[in-house]
Amino acid sequence: MDAVSHTRREIANVPANKWWKAPWDLYKCVDANRKTLGSPSEYEGEGLKFLKATAALAEKKDCGNCREFSASTFMYLVNAGYLGSIEWAQYKDGDHAFVVLNRAETTDGGAPLTWGKDCWIADSWGDRVVQAKDYWDDMPGFKVYAPRIRFRYTNLNRARLESADA
Repeated sequence: MDAVSHTRREIANVPANKWWKAPWDLYKCVDANRKTLGSPSEYEGEGLKFLKATAALAEKKDCGNCREFSASTFMYLVNAGYLGSIEWAQYKDGDHAFVVLNRAETTDGGAPLTWGKDCWIADSWGDRVVQAKDYWDDMPGFKVYAPRIRFRYTNLNRARLESADA
């Protein structure tokens, strides 16, 4: 998927928490970025602002973990005019973040197996795109921690969001 490839080009370094590959200064870079931006919970109702700032800082500093990689993927899809729904999700414990595409709003956000055959997970930290039903097997943490949909965006929101940014 172009969005994951874009993220891997924009944040050229390996994720900082892949300790077997990442140098120590990447950890420090991610920590400094997160202190600058704060927690996603501080942006309730302003998800796009959080994701835009997170992606921009990660791409500028060339460092990130799953939060930063997924924010970059999310913003790429928004800016490219992706026509389906785009959601930014984390495990409930905050240990992993990823992008959810085309989840029916009527499904349980904490139950990936119910998200439907048209729902995809873009996990730029893991450098993969899989159907939501298959992500369960591919990412064992799903079996322990239910995801939480943090922010939802659809192209129908675009005009309202662009006018709010002006």
